Amino acid sequence: MKVKINIPKNTKNITICSSKRPHRLKDTISSYLSTRSDFSQLVVYVSNDDPLLSEYQLNDVNFIIGPYRTLVEVTNHISCDVLPDFPYYSEVNDDHIYRTPEWDKKLIEALEAAGGWGMSYGFTQNLPTAIMLSGNIVKTLGYFFYPKFKHQYIDNFLRDITQGIGRMIHTPEVFIEHCHPGFGKAQTDKIYEVSNGGEQTQIGKTIYEEWCQSTRSIDINKLILAMRS
Repeated sequence: MKVKINIPKNTKNITICSSKRPHRLKDTISSYLSTRSDFSQLVVYVSNDDPLLSEYQLNDVNFIIGPYRTLVEVTNHISCDVLPDFPYYSEVNDDHIYRTPEWDKKLIEALEAAGGWGMSYGFTQNLPTAIMLSGNIVKTLGYFFYPKFKHQYIDNFLRDITQGIGRMIHTPEVFIEHCHPGFGKAQTDKIYEVSNGGEQTQIGKTIYEEWCQSTRSIDINKLILAMRS
């Protein structure tokens, strides 16, 4: 495994990004570096079996090159194992472009105004994506995303737990553009076809329904108790 992690002491937010498209990732990185505040650091995870591995340009960011992991596994691995205990975590993919200067400061300020617990998010065309999640939620639950998820329905999961604790905070002045075929902002490719295909959607729906029936109330109650302590 190849790892480059250099996190300054003043870091408040770790942004986690998984990638399978080096040609898309470079635009995500460029927009991130030109809009972030100095207390945010980007960590990119790339699979070591990626056939385009040699084309990644990761000199300006922290990165991990390791065994294949799903988006959910990458996010949980970095936030819980590699870089735990940070105040805030955000998560994007290689099809996001940061448009708003100091987006991270604005999202964190919204959370801090609500007591430092919850999820803040900017402009969205559907469910919240490109979100900021307070680290105390990750620490309390033991995961960023419910581990059984693969890709689909993770936005529903975050919506439910943060609505459940009354801390889902819309910050519409922040715009992190999701350049996705579903919004007519990108051409589809094999990666989208697999991750957004009917089979994966059904798998995600089944896992989400299982979580709703078995674990959602447990997760929300854990967070409510932790917020009161």
